[in-house]
Amino acid sequence: MVPRVYLETSIITFFDTPRSCPESVARRNWTQQWWSQYDRRFELVSSALVIEELQRLSDWRHGDTWELLRQVELLPVAPEVADVARVYLSRKALAEPTTADAMHLALAAVHGIDIVLTWACRRLAHPLYLNQLRVINYELGLSTPVVLTPLSFIDGDCADDGR
Repeated sequence: MVPRVYLETSIITFFDTPRSCPESVARRNWTQQWWSQYDRRFELVSSALVIEELQRLSDWRHGDTWELLRQVELLPVAPEVADVARVYLSRKALAEPTTADAMHLALAAVHGIDIVLTWACRRLAHPLYLNQLRVINYELGLSTPVVLTPLSFIDGDCADDGR
């Protein structure tokens, strides 16, 4: 069975970010590298939540990323997703509790997603909170996706590493 990867909003925004600071350029490059090397190894999914967030971003360029979203299945946001998100928030299972972040993680759990791909590390992939999510999901009878960044997949070989 092919693992399913949920593309969180930050992955889409960093794919073609116009920001020029070194961190943003690196994330853009790693996101594009992940997409070119790994996208066919997974079943890619996203949601209307991502599209809504993208539409609210005033500085986001709509460029080629709309085409990226056309290539992925959009998961339905069932009422159960909001219920699970409320549990996450009430039990303080997120480092920076926002409804949007709770909804992304709840959507992934409800749909049995294997991996949530994100650059929102401090908010979604914070190691001190992931165990709390596992406990809650276990209690709710849900699986907990692995939360990773594109960098988790890249082998680390750099042609310009000074050697």
